[in-house]
Amino acid sequence: MFALGTIQELDDFFKTTQERKAQLAFCCRLNGYNGRVAAFLARYEAEAQARGRVVTGSIPNPNPGHLASYTEMMGTAFQAQESFIANSLAKWLPRLEEGQRRNLAAALHQALEEQARAGKSEPILKNLYTKLMCWLYYDFARMLHLLGKDRLPKVLYEGTPGIHELLLLHHLARVGCDVLLVQPEGDAAYLKQDPQSQKSQAYTAPDLEPFPAGFSLQMIREERQKTETLHSLSGPAPDVRVSVNPQPSSRWLEAVKSAPSGRGPETDQTLYTCFVRIRGVEDRASYVGELYQLPLALEAADRKTLILEGPPPPPDNAEINAIHRGQNRETEGIIRDMLANLDGLGDAQVQALLRHALVNLLLEQAEEPGMTPQRLASRAVSALCRLKRYGKALFEGRKPGAIACCILLGACASKADALFLRLLARLPVDLLILQPTPAENDPLQDPLLKDLCFPETLALDRYPRESAELAMGTAAYQAERDLDSLMYADGSLFRNRQCERAVALTLKTTYEEIALLWEQEAKYRPNFAAVGDTAHIPVLYAKVSGVRNADVSAYWEALRHLLTPETLLITKTPFCPQVQPCPADFLQGRKLRRERIRAHSSYGYGVLREEVQEHILEKIQALLDQELIRDLWQQDRERVVLNSLLQLDRQVTRLLQSFDFTKKTPKAVYVNTGETALSLEDTALFAFLNLAGFDVLFFVPTGYRCVEQHFAKPGFEEHQIGDYLYDLPIPNFRRPQSATGKGRSWRDFFKF
Repeated sequence: MFALGTIQELDDFFKTTQERKAQLAFCCRLNGYNGRVAAFLARYEAEAQARGRVVTGSIPNPNPGHLASYTEMMGTAFQAQESFIANSLAKWLPRLEEGQRRNLAAALHQALEEQARAGKSEPILKNLYTKLMCWLYYDFARMLHLLGKDRLPKVLYEGTPGIHELLLLHHLARVGCDVLLVQPEGDAAYLKQDPQSQKSQAYTAPDLEPFPAGFSLQMIREERQKTETLHSLSGPAPDVRVSVNPQPSSRWLEAVKSAPSGRGPETDQTLYTCFVRIRGVEDRASYVGELYQLPLALEAADRKTLILEGPPPPPDNAEINAIHRGQNRETEGIIRDMLANLDGLGDAQVQALLRHALVNLLLEQAEEPGMTPQRLASRAVSALCRLKRYGKALFEGRKPGAIACCILLGACASKADALFLRLLARLPVDLLILQPTPAENDPLQDPLLKDLCFPETLALDRYPRESAELAMGTAAYQAERDLDSLMYADGSLFRNRQCERAVALTLKTTYEEIALLWEQEAKYRPNFAAVGDTAHIPVLYAKVSGVRNADVSAYWEALRHLLTPETLLITKTPFCPQVQPCPADFLQGRKLRRERIRAHSSYGYGVLREEVQEHILEKIQALLDQELIRDLWQQDRERVVLNSLLQLDRQVTRLLQSFDFTKKTPKAVYVNTGETALSLEDTALFAFLNLAGFDVLFFVPTGYRCVEQHFAKPGFEEHQIGDYLYDLPIPNFRRPQSATGKGRSWRDFFKF
C-alpha cells in the first residue's frame, strides 16, 4: 500500500516513485489559481488524458445495464471480507497483477470498514461495494493496470466529489495513483464531508488567487491545444540537436577551448556546446592569463569568437525599427511576427534551431506571472535586436558542425538580455559568462545553465585582449592581498591611508578628557567608524577660558606638552594674511567650480596627493554649505573666505598631506592673551580645520570673546577653568622644557 505524501511543489506530481524516495502517492486539492497552477494543470490534464482519467462534474452512477452485467457475472453474494473482495476482483478485473489486486482488495475493505464504523448497515455496504466495483470497471479500468508502477497514473477531478467518490479516489491513491481535485468554487463544500482533511491535502501557496470566473478544465484543454498549435509554428524539426554541457567539468575554460567534435559520441545529428556561468575566481594568480589565452586558442582553431564586456547596450531606435512587428495582442500573433525576423541569421541549420528555440522560450515567457502581450513583444524585440547585432560575428560564413563562442564579462542587466543569452545557448554557440566579482542580481536563470562558484574574487572591468593589459599577480602577491583583506576587513586594523575620505565628528567632552584624548589615534576614540572608504573621525574643538588657580607656570607648561609634531601653534593675531575676493567664476551659485579652480594659475595645491586636494575642496564646500561664517553671502565675504582657504599656510598643507584619517589627527592650538579678535580669514581657517579633521583648541586666559566674532554658530565647547588673567607674555614654547616642570605629567595640568 502507498502512503499519502505531502505536496511541496506541484511538480512533485510528475516525479517517479523512485524519485519520491518512498512509496508515496498524492491526493491533493487545488482551491486557488496563479500562472504556475495554470501551466501545471495543462501538463497534468494531458497526462491524465493519456494515462489516467479526467472526471468533470462527477463520476456517473452505475446505470441499470451496468448493474445487470455485474449481477450476471458476479452474482448477488457479498461479504465484507478482504479475501472475498480479492477473489471477486480476480474475476471482475482479470488484467490486474497479483500485487495490484491484493492492494486494491485491501483498500476496498478499508473503505467498507470505515463506513461500517460510521453505522452503515450491511445492505448499504453491499450497495456501496457494488457501486465501487462498477466504477472501477466502467470508469477506471483502462488505468488500473498502471497502479503502483514507477510512473503513477493520474486522476483529475473537477468539482467537489461526493462522499462515495471521495472514498474511491482516496483509496485509489493508497493503491498507487495520483489524484488531483480541482475546486473552482473553493473548499467549503469539501470540508463538510472531510473537515480534518484526512483524505486529501489542500495545496497552498502565498500568491494563490481565486479561480477566474467561468474557469473549467475545458479552458485548460483548449489552451494546451493552442500551445501545441503554436509549437507547430517552429516548422520541421532541425536535422541536428544541440546537447548543452554534455560532460560535467570543473575546468570549463579548458572545455570551451576543446574541439567540439571530441566532446561526445561522434554523430552528425548532435552539436555539443557549453553554457556556463563562473562566479568568482579559482586561481587569481593565473586567471587573467587564462582569459588572455582563451580567444587566442579559439582563433587558432578557426572558431568565431564574440567578447562582450558588460551587458549588451540596449537597442537604439534604428535597430528597433528594423524588427517587423504587427498589432497582434495574442501570443500566437506575437510569435508569428518574431519568426518573420529571422531571415539572414545564420545558415539553414542555425535558422531551424533558432525557430524552435524562439517559439519555446516565448511560450515559456508568456506564462510568467504578470506577463502582458505588450511586455512579451517588447522583450522579444529587444532580444532579436541583440541577435541581429551580434549574429554576423557568430554565424557569418559558418561551416557545418562549427561551434562559435560568446564570452560575457559581467552579468545581464535585464530580462531581455537574459532571453538573448538563452537563445544563444540553444544555438551552435559556446556561451561562457564570467563574473570574477559575482553579480548580486543576475536575471539569467535557465535549466541548461551550469553554475560554478569559487570563493575568491578579482576586480576586472575589461577583458584582457592585449598583452600590455596583463597584470598578473604572483602567488605571494595574492597571498599578501588575502592577508590584507583578512586583517583590514573588519574595521579593527587599517592599512596606511586606507580611507580616502573623512567626515569630522566634534566630540563634546569635559575639560579633563582633552588630555586623555589628545594623543589618542582617531580609530581608538569614541564613535569612530570606517564605512567603505570614508573615516568618521571624532575630533576635539574647544575654547579654554581662564587660568586654573591663577598658576601661570602650570598653565604654560600644560600648553607646552600639547605641542606634538602634528600641532600647528598660533600665537599671533591675525595669522592668515588679508586677501582680496577670489575670481567670481570660482563659484556657480553657492557651489565650487572645482575644475575651474584647479585649472587656475593661482591654484597652489596641485602638488598634494589627489585625495588630499579633494578633501580640501570638499571641506571648503561643506563650510559654505553650513554657513559657519556670519553674513557669509553678503558683500563678497564668501569669495574672501574661499580665497583665504585656497592659500593655506604651508605648515597646514603639509599636515594635511601627512594626515592618515585613521591615525593621529593633526592639531591646531591658538593662544590669545590680548584683546584682538580673530580676523575673518583666521575664523575661516579654524572652521575649515575643524571640518578637515584637526583637533582645535583656543586658549584665552582673559576669557574675552575674541574668537566668536565672525562665527555664525560656533561649534566648539567652552571650558571655564579658573581666574581671568590679562596681558600675560607668551613664552617661547620651542625652547627645551624648564627644570620646574621636570617629573610632572602634562596631564596633571588638566586636573583639579
